[in-house]
Amino acid sequence: MYPVSTDSVAPLETVFATMATSVQDALDDVNADIATLGEDTGWQTLTVKPGYAFRAGITTPLHHVRRLNNTIFLRLHMDFTVGSWSGSAVNFATIPLGFRPDYEVRWMGFRTSYSSSPVGGYITDAGEMIFQESNSPVTPGTHFSVLANPWIKA
Repeated sequence: MYPVSTDSVAPLETVFATMATSVQDALDDVNADIATLGEDTGWQTLTVKPGYAFRAGITTPLHHVRRLNNTIFLRLHMDFTVGSWSGSAVNFATIPLGFRPDYEVRWMGFRTSYSSSPVGGYITDAGEMIFQESNSPVTPGTHFSVLANPWIKA
């Protein structure tokens, strides 16, 4: 055993107070950094077309678009409620003004229970989210998720 001198050991109250101050300083730094990032719209809801709905049973809504400065982020989990799909290209949702891409953005999707056969589509500069015709005979499935890289909004 090594001898321990109590002369150099701070009381627990001092240690905890110092830790709390350090944590608060770190949080203040993070909040200051976030404030310098600029505009953050928070997650905004999309508009869905008849025959489609936002994924039911998910407690965290995953059907949103967000702008952080000029970068747009999308997260989307859908239910296909029509019953049958015509095989034609179909607009299933619309991205709100201010979030729409200035150019066509491609997305990939995965269907529940069919992750080995992805589907795809694109987002037009008018904000239309299109389930691509060439997916035929693959339908959206009962549930599907959309994955899209963030895009820049000028």
